Formats: sequence, C-alpha cells, structure tokens
Amino acid sequence: MYGVPAPNGVKYKYYRIMKPITVTALEIENKTVMVDDIPHYLGMLNHANYYSGSVLVAGLGLGLIVHTLAQNPKADRIVVVERSQDVIDLIGPLVPSHNLEIVHADWYKCNPDFRPDGVFYDLFVGDGYSLVGAFVREMITKRERFPSASIFRVHGFDIQVP
Repeated sequence: MYGVPAPNGVKYKYYRIMKPITVTALEIENKTVMVDDIPHYLGMLNHANYYSGSVLVAGLGLGLIVHTLAQNPKADRIVVVERSQDVIDLIGPLVPSHNLEIVHADWYKCNPDFRPDGVFYDLFVGDGYSLVGAFVREMITKRERFPSASIFRVHGFDIQVP
C-alpha cells in the first residue's frame, strides 16, 4: 500500500497470514492490474473521502474506487475512462451506476468534455518506488490538462497534489 493510511490514520503494517481469504484479481495480458483485498478497499475508501463534486477516474479495474466514491455523498458525478471494452463489459454491470459514466477511451489520449473537480489516478502496476519518475511526469501533465481539479490523488503514493 506504500503508506496509504487506513481510515483511522494508522499506516498499514503487514503481518503473517493466519487464515487465507479469497481475493479477486484482474489480469490483463497475463499481468495482475487490480486486486480486491481489504487493504486495497480501505485505501480506495481513504482516497474517496477527499473528493466532492465531479471526479474523473483513470481506469475501472475491479471498480473499488467507484464503489467507494458512490458511498461519498459529496461526490455527485463519477466519470471513469477505461481503455478495455472487456473490463467495461465485465466490471461495469457490477458497480453502482448512479451518477456514473464509463468512457471507453485511452486515458493518455482522451479529452473529457467537462472540467472535473477532482482526478483520481490508479494506473501504476508494479513497484511504486520504481515508478516515481513516471508518477512525476503524469502529475505535471494532468495538472496542465485538468486545471479545474482542486484535488488530484494518485493511489500507491499517499500523495495529493494541490
């Protein structure tokens, strides 16, 4: 979780597994891109609580951020940009549809026709620390593309750009 705090503000610590749990994993081209374990859900819930108004989301994954944003009464519009029609077909029917729009497009090439109040980015797969350079480039690019966004959070780095 790279330091993403739990809802009570305590940093996650990993312990020995005492009892196995079932975890769903989304694999694309033989690469795990999302899991729905408890730490990831709590991390998404933590992110979701920062948003209000319209939220632009990069990637649908297993829909954890959509589920958690839907629980936030201050988030009144969720637009997800997802490049895989297969992911949309598989996960789209399983997420709350109220105030949700899923756009089939490549995040890096699309230009949404609205000005989001916040942007959520969770497209990094792999070791987060090795992705710091890509993270910095992405932050600069997206702040320029979405100047109306007052909150820009990136999962995996516990960083919010003002």
